[in-house]
Parts: sequence; structure tokens; C-alpha cells
Amino acid sequence: MIKISATQCDAWLKYCNDVITEGQLKQTLLKQGMPSIKMELGTMFHSLIENQDADVPMIFNAEQINHARTLFQGGMHEAKTRKRHQSKHGEIAITGVADYLVGRRVMEAKTTWGSFSIDRYLDSIQWQMYCWLFEADEIEYVVFEFPAPSTKWKTISDIDSELQYKSFHSFTLRASQMDEQHIKTTIDELHRFIIVSGIEDSMQLNEDITIFELF
Repeated sequence: MIKISATQCDAWLKYCNDVITEGQLKQTLLKQGMPSIKMELGTMFHSLIENQDADVPMIFNAEQINHARTLFQGGMHEAKTRKRHQSKHGEIAITGVADYLVGRRVMEAKTTWGSFSIDRYLDSIQWQMYCWLFEADEIEYVVFEFPAPSTKWKTISDIDSELQYKSFHSFTLRASQMDEQHIKTTIDELHRFIIVSGIEDSMQLNEDITIFELF
């Protein structure tokens, strides 16, 4: 049985809307390609929120990191789930990893570099799929807005100043706004693309540890 993640479904819709190329879509599906410096910094920032006792590296502002940590306490970090789904092309496993789960509320910590745009998150299928997968009542996004990184920085080691976010934006999307048919249609279309592209062997489900099994 192959598996598809909420992130990969989002990439499929970006491909359908000419935001990314077919090559970029396949890289996302096959987990290939090198992360950009923005992605590396976002991963590092996210890790510091998750690992709340970890030392803060000098490139980040310690006071800001400690404040961000207070927004994600009392619940479960990196909550995983998967759900069996019968698409038009066969049975498939849909997976999701929530940044933070507290009760029936999923919280997502995001970083953005440059100007903040809420449409980037509203138009993503990720929040709808998380409502569906986790049977959550609501999804809360907390988006930390950093200035655009210097173009002279090619790697993390090139960063020669402290990174501080200018502000953070918090907004909630509710399960009542979810379009379940849109989710299932997107999964069907992506499943077909994977079969036609002949890459299903590279996308098989591993018996990884999950916190919830919604089979």
C-alpha cells in the first residue's frame, strides 16, 4: 500500500495551479532535492520550539525563542497519524504529522521570510486534511514573520547576524469550513498521477510508529 501525506497533496495542488513544475512535484513525492536556507532555518526554529530545553544557538534571539515556546505547552509535539482511504484507484494510506496537538486542536508553527500573506495558508489543503485526519475541531496557525534573509547567505554558517522575527500571526480555521469532497478528489487525482508516473514502488507505507491509528 502506498502512502501520501498532507504535504504531498498540497504540492499536487501547487503543480495543478502551475506554482511548481512536474519535476519539483516528483522531488516532493520522492523526498528528493536539497532544502533551501529558508527551509533549513525554518526546521531549526521549529526544532527549538519542540525541544524546549535545548540551548538556543546564537543566530536566534533567545528571548524570542523562549516566548515562542510558551505558545506550545501542555500538549503533544509532532503527533503522527495515518488513515486508510479507498480511492478510485485502490486502497491508500494518508499520513499527517501535526506540529502540536492539544485536545481536539491542532497547532501549526510556521516561519515566513519577508511579507506575510494569510492566503498562503488559507489556500493550502493541509489544514483541511489535518481536520479530517485527526478529527480535530480546529487548526490554529502561528506564523512567525522573519525579514527576508540576506542573499549573501548560502549556508547556515554564512549567517553573521542575529535572526529576529518581526511579529507573529495567529489565526484559527475550523472543521466546519472543511471541504471533505475536495480532500478526497485531491487524493484520487494524486493517486492516479503516482500510478501513471510509475513511482508507487518508492512510496510504499513503512510500519513506522504512529501515535494514533484511525484505521
